[in-house]
Amino acid sequence: MENNFNQTISATEKARQAAKAVKKKMITYIGAGLGLVIGLAWNDAISGLISYFYPDNSNSIIAKLVYAVVVTVFVGLVLFYVEKSLEEDKK
Repeated sequence: MENNFNQTISATEKARQAAKAVKKKMITYIGAGLGLVIGLAWNDAISGLISYFYPDNSNSIIAKLVYAVVVTVFVGLVLFYVEKSLEEDKK
């Protein structure tokens, strides 16, 4: 009888841990989705700015390529420093 009780407690605890893990994942996915929305909004704003200063001509392609390179470098640097700060927090 006691063994069944312990198994029930163990199963209940595992269910709670699973529910907690699912909630954490959901929060992560929601945050990532919202981050994507923000990124798309900024992308649209910056693309509009490029189109404003370089109306539809061959320079707009060069401007967009420069924009893509600048954003890639910026995001790479941000991620590098975020990872570095997380490693320091673990120590």
